[in-house]
Amino acid sequence: MIKTAIPETESMKTVRITFSTLVRAVALVFVMALVGACEQSGPTSFIQTSSDRGGSSFFIPKPEEVVEDPETGLMVIRQVLNIHFSPKITAEEAEKAIAASGGEIVGYDYSVNFFQVRFNLEGAELEKKRIELLSSKHVETVTPTSVSVHKDPFYVK
Repeated sequence: MIKTAIPETESMKTVRITFSTLVRAVALVFVMALVGACEQSGPTSFIQTSSDRGGSSFFIPKPEEVVEDPETGLMVIRQVLNIHFSPKITAEEAEKAIAASGGEIVGYDYSVNFFQVRFNLEGAELEKKRIELLSSKHVETVTPTSVSVHKDPFYVK
């Protein structure tokens, strides 16, 4: 028992806590915190919630639409670019930007502002369009739509 400079009164009682009681109390607090964390319904991670839309639909190419990229050796979907927009804009604004650039949305994941976009361009013209899209402050990445792993011998797996 710890002695203090405060005099004991009748309302003060000595409470003994055993080690097992302390362990049970700590375990109970831990379980309550864990359950509380699992029940949170607020925004999590990087998921964008500014769009009323949900869901995703990814483009599945026909075999003749898959070609080999001569630079990387990757099998890519012909004429299709993956475009990831900043979470600062809505899906509707992204769709307007895609239409203004001459693209057609063939796949999407609205939760992260990701779109697969077909352009009626090939080779160097498609690369030029990719660079043009990257110049927008609302576009984070633009990449060819790959459907295979690298065949490049210098690629580190």
